[in-house]
Amino acid sequence: MDYSVESIKKWLKSTGKDRNWLAEKLYVSKSTVDNWLAPSTPTPIPKSKAAFIHSLMEQSQTVESKKVNYDDVLTFSVRLTPEEWKALLPPHVDPKDYAAAEKYIRNLLQSIVDSTPPMPRPQEPDNNA
Repeated sequence: MDYSVESIKKWLKSTGKDRNWLAEKLYVSKSTVDNWLAPSTPTPIPKSKAAFIHSLMEQSQTVESKKVNYDDVLTFSVRLTPEEWKALLPPHVDPKDYAAAEKYIRNLLQSIVDSTPPMPRPQEPDNNA
């Protein structure tokens, strides 16, 4: 993989990230990132920061190569009050039995996922038109 300033700019654009995001990841200011990526006479990127940028680029390439999409992985957290748990769970599941409550909710969510058709994929543009 190419790690030039131009490749970093292209990578940011292709992943939908911006220089503010990169600055936050690197614990530097946006102006520092701007100086590193300046079109004329850029400030050299310190080796430790360049290594971290390279690892971020490699990670995004790995995810991209696996073609992960919305229908493949969905993770979220939900916080409910004891009253909400009681209202959500059937009478035979004790809300204080966290393992049983989690199992019930997982099964409920899985049944919803199983009965829901997948989201339509965006159509590829017709380059022959």
